[in-house]
Order: sequence, then structure tokens, then C-alpha cells
Amino acid sequence: MLYFLLFAGAIQIKLSDLKEEKLPVIVFSSLSVVISTFAVGFGLYYILLWLSSLTGIHMQIPLIYCLLFGSLISPTDPVAVLGILKNAHVAKSLEMKITGESLFNDGVAVITFSLLFSIAQGTEKVADITALSLS
Repeated sequence: MLYFLLFAGAIQIKLSDLKEEKLPVIVFSSLSVVISTFAVGFGLYYILLWLSSLTGIHMQIPLIYCLLFGSLISPTDPVAVLGILKNAHVAKSLEMKITGESLFNDGVAVITFSLLFSIAQGTEKVADITALSLS
């Protein structure tokens, strides 16, 4: 389903406009997802530790599972972002940066999740995210 949502959002983008903003889009789409993944993961981990000490109920979840949760919720929804931007009437360059980031961060999130999932499973083989494995 993700492919269809991304296609619906990407069909409206001019490639020449996206090329002009490629550096900010790459930085925003990769760093924002990774930073958000770790911020949410560590935040959840320590909140659960704090709550378990406060309530006396043992709720300790391994950090790797908290990071997996962070990677799941970190990317923004491209369809919602595109809908909001159409009504907001922002500058074209800002719109292209936000649109590009919201479209490409899903791919970064899939890679981040796959790597963290491989670590959580304890497998020696790092996640197979080649084009052949996706088909």
C-alpha cells in the first residue's frame, strides 16, 4: 500500500524543482528519521523505566524494541503533508523541501526498521533490502 501512497504524492512533483532542493531533502529525510527514531526509542525506554519504578509494576521493554517502535512512527505521512501544503500557500522552495522530505523519509524509515529488526532478531545477516527481496 505504501507504494501507491507514495506514487500518489510523487506524481504531482516536478523533477526539476526537486533537483534544486536535493541537498535539504536528503538531509531532512535521512537525519530527521534517524534522530526521531532514537529520540522516541530512548524516550519510551526511559519513560517506561520511570513508570515501572513509580508504580512498582515491571514494564521493562528492551531498548531495541523501543527503537523499533520509534522507527515505525518517525516518518511523516506524505499524503497528509501534501494536503496541508496545498491549502497553506507557502513558498515554492519550502513546499518542495517539505514535500520531498515527506516522500523520501518512508524509504529511510524502512531501511532503519529493517536494520533494527535484524539486530533485534540477533541474526548475523543484516536485513536484505535489495530490490530482489522487495519483489
